[in-house]
Amino acid sequence: MEPAYFTKARQADRVVVNEPPKFDIEAYIANYKGRTRLERLLLIGTTSTYLYLEALKAAVAEAKCGRDIGQYERAVSALREIVPNDPDATMDNAWVNKVKKQVKSETDKMELELKGYKNNLIKESIRMGYDDLGSHYHRIGDLSKSNKAYAQMRDFCTTNTHVVIMSMHLVNVCIDQRSWFAAQNHVQRIRGGSGARGYPEAEKNWAKLTAAHGLASMAQANYRDAAIEFISTDPRMSQAKLDDPEDEEAYNEVLTPNDIAVYGGLCAMASMSREELQKRVLENTDFRNYL
Repeated sequence: MEPAYFTKARQADRVVVNEPPKFDIEAYIANYKGRTRLERLLLIGTTSTYLYLEALKAAVAEAKCGRDIGQYERAVSALREIVPNDPDATMDNAWVNKVKKQVKSETDKMELELKGYKNNLIKESIRMGYDDLGSHYHRIGDLSKSNKAYAQMRDFCTTNTHVVIMSMHLVNVCIDQRSWFAAQNHVQRIRGGSGARGYPEAEKNWAKLTAAHGLASMAQANYRDAAIEFISTDPRMSQAKLDDPEDEEAYNEVLTPNDIAVYGGLCAMASMSREELQKRVLENTDFRNYL
């Protein structure tokens, strides 16, 4: 019997997927990492009448592998709303309290170290201190503090590589914050740098920049701009080994090559004529790597 949650969701005109799944959820979700992995599990769990239990229990387990208490609470709350009697639908307060203490200890330590670097006026150490702090805040789900920490790296960047690394951090945090316009601005800051494609770090991240700009455009309903970005994404990302943490082409903390194919194709169909689709999509040898 279908949970009452989905009946109410339909009545509220929210998306409910009644069709049996055409994919294996474990194989699908294995392609993602980080916050995106959990966000996708939550989306599946709150929309699929077939996969809700598997997805939401996986979301709870995934959240407990990290340090983001807010994500854990969201996953438990979603499961409790749909399957209130499931054992995982009860908050593990012991785990929450343990993680809170660990996070506070780590935060205090990093902030103290950064204060020491500032007192010694060592630029590189200060930059790395802000980098570590931004990464820490991102992991625990404090996205506003993560954004602020990464932005404060700017005054301590001494090379073009440092600027690109900082801007890529900001792009990813802004995407997680759904700050689409800000994400695009950070992409443009890298793209617009004098001789940007000549910087090794910028060149290395060019496919990610294109994909991120396309995602932000799509989220703002600028489907033609999104299509153009997706279909021009460097084909080397299509060869990324998603299960290899050392593969620098992988961008699966944000989206996968399969997403680029789906989003690019749909946005193109929504915004281009048949002639353009034929020329810019079907005859596009680079985009064919994704399709």
